[in-house]
Amino acid sequence: MKKPFYYLSPLLLSFLLVPSFVSADDVSDTQATSTTASSTIVLSKSQIFTACSQDAIELRDTRLAQARGAYNNAMNTLLVERKDAEKEAVAIEDEKEKKEAIKDSVDNYKVQVKVIQNTLTQSRKAIWQNFENDTKTCRENLEKKNDDESKDAKKSLKEAPEARAMSATMAVDAKKEAAPEQKSVKESLFSSIKSLFGKE
Repeated sequence: MKKPFYYLSPLLLSFLLVPSFVSADDVSDTQATSTTASSTIVLSKSQIFTACSQDAIELRDTRLAQARGAYNNAMNTLLVERKDAEKEAVAIEDEKEKKEAIKDSVDNYKVQVKVIQNTLTQSRKAIWQNFENDTKTCRENLEKKNDDESKDAKKSLKEAPEARAMSATMAVDAKKEAAPEQKSVKESLFSSIKSLFGKE
């Protein structure tokens, strides 16, 4: 026969451990919530510059992808048009008309390809120019922030001597005010000693 302790020990152990696991989960959830709720994000100048540059890159590449997608769609459409035009031209029985129709479809294709490629080229130039302007703005904002901080530092350095002079003046005034009190304390001490000995 098995001992009753053999059955009770796993049961007792589970009653002791389950609440501790549950309370540990509650504590970690509470800490995570309080940390995220009370934290404020402070970005350095380099982080702000990096974020600005990353936004400019994101915008540039998104626009380049859109321009390339538009180019590919236009080329696909143009190829389908050329294919259909050549199929129709091949179906013409008169050889002279057939050659002219094929030549027209090829010439039309070449002209349209140039237009589509020029559009892509102009779009890419504009996108890259906008990117350069955006990154220039990021650098200017960084430099402006640096200038503002250096101006604040210079201003605080200029104000520091004035503040020191003001605090020195206040210290002198405080000494002057304290001096009569010290004399009166000395005088009162002497007068109390004199009164003890009966001399006035």
